[in-house]
Amino acid sequence: MAWKRFEDWTNLLLGAYLFFVPAMGLTGGAATTTYLVAASIVLVSFWALAVPSSRAAQWCNILLGAGFFFAPFFLGFTGVVAAAWSAYLVGALVALLAAVALSKTDVATFQRQP
Repeated sequence: MAWKRFEDWTNLLLGAYLFFVPAMGLTGGAATTTYLVAASIVLVSFWALAVPSSRAAQWCNILLGAGFFFAPFFLGFTGVVAAAWSAYLVGALVALLAAVALSKTDVATFQRQP
C-alpha cells in the first residue's frame, strides 16, 4: 500500500505549490517561514507515502497545515491577499487531508490487530 494514498500525494503537491507563494509578495520572515513550511510538508508527505502506517507523519502534517492556516495572522501578511488566501486554503487542505489519511491509518491498524 506504500506510495498509493492520494491524500499524501495531494499534500506533497500542495507543499510544492507553497514554494511559489512568496512570489505573491512575501518578503523577509514570512517568505522564509513559507519556504520552511513548504519543505516540511513535502518531506513529511514523502515520509507518509513511504511508511503509510505512520501516524506520526499524519500528525505532523495536521500540525503543519493548522499552523500555516494561522501564519498570515502571526507573520503579519494578511494584507497580501493572494498569499494569505493561499495560506488559508493550503493550510486547511493539508490538515484535512492528513486527518483523513490518519483515520484510514487507524482503521487499517485496528483491522490488523487480532
